[in-house]
Amino acid sequence: MIILELWTEKYAPQNFSEIVGYNHNFEQQLELFKFIGNNLEEEVECLVIGGSAMMFYGAKTETKDVDLVFMKKSDLEKVKLLLEKSG
Repeated sequence: MIILELWTEKYAPQNFSEIVGYNHNFEQQLELFKFIGNNLEEEVECLVIGGSAMMFYGAKTETKDVDLVFMKKSDLEKVKLLLEKSG
């Protein structure tokens, strides 16, 4: 199991919606996930945990980062490469 913590300020693509302040709301994180899903060349599998997962369940309204758990290192590398290329 591999955990990737994304600080969305660092990895958000240039066309990502304007980020106000330090915390990120549900819509902003959903947009980031859609960007990742729409731009990967191959399907990857990961789990969303922490504050982001809590937002999807309505238990939290914002978070400072995105925590993803990958079962395969190759899936992690694909997502990291995409985010690094996006700026």
